[in-house]
Amino acid sequence: MNIIHEVNPLMLKLYSSHPIFFILIKFGLSIILWYLSKFDKVLSSSILKYTVILAIVSYLVVMLLHINWIVYFLEEKPNV
Repeated sequence: MNIIHEVNPLMLKLYSSHPIFFILIKFGLSIILWYLSKFDKVLSSSILKYTVILAIVSYLVVMLLHINWIVYFLEEKPNV
């Protein structure tokens, strides 16, 4: 049952190597983005700062969807 397909070629390679590594990379990128959003010198424009916050929230939602799909897949196919 192939329900999920990763469109991003880099993320596809990460996911193909190991799903847990894929999640860790996605989580790490979210943390880096959040960390950078805390620096006023990097994000001096309020519009840019809110855009980064929106990107963080969007990225975390996508990451949670990926976690949900992976858990669902592993529960359906415990021998994988």
